[in-house]
Amino acid sequence: MPSIAIGIHVHAEPEQLRATIASVHANTALPFTVVLLPDGADQETAATLAEFANLQQLLSHGPCGAAACFNRLAKNTESEVLVFLESGVRVGPDWLVYLLKALETDPRYGLAGPSTNLSWNEQGVFAHAVGDAEAIADTATEAKQRFGFAHRTLQPLYSLADFCYVVRRNVF
Repeated sequence: MPSIAIGIHVHAEPEQLRATIASVHANTALPFTVVLLPDGADQETAATLAEFANLQQLLSHGPCGAAACFNRLAKNTESEVLVFLESGVRVGPDWLVYLLKALETDPRYGLAGPSTNLSWNEQGVFAHAVGDAEAIADTATEAKQRFGFAHRTLQPLYSLADFCYVVRRNVF
């Protein structure tokens, strides 16, 4: 099993961050490390981050954007797999198992992302889905039944949405 660092891009309301962290812990059975990636934290965000003093936090001096936060995760961790989540994302049961399986299918695959309810591209498969924990679990069950471990490329646009990436370190 590869080592996994899950970086959470902190830029949303405190409740969104709490929901993302709780969702990851409740729905990820694989061993992982959470790394918080504050993007120019204001006072309210700094106070929320203090609640998570037990988690590694890679601070920035000001807002840098998601790409810079992801680069900070890559530079400051040694995990074989890097996961980037936007604060506010809620994951379903076994989410990471399915994304890792897509990467394991072919050694040339280095980047994967999930199906979701809110996306403009091909990933927006579950437009009917809502965000409470029970509904997310139901949608995950539906996805498992419809797709199992199937995966596909997003050719010809290669338009992976930026709310959740799972990336092999060797891509860098």
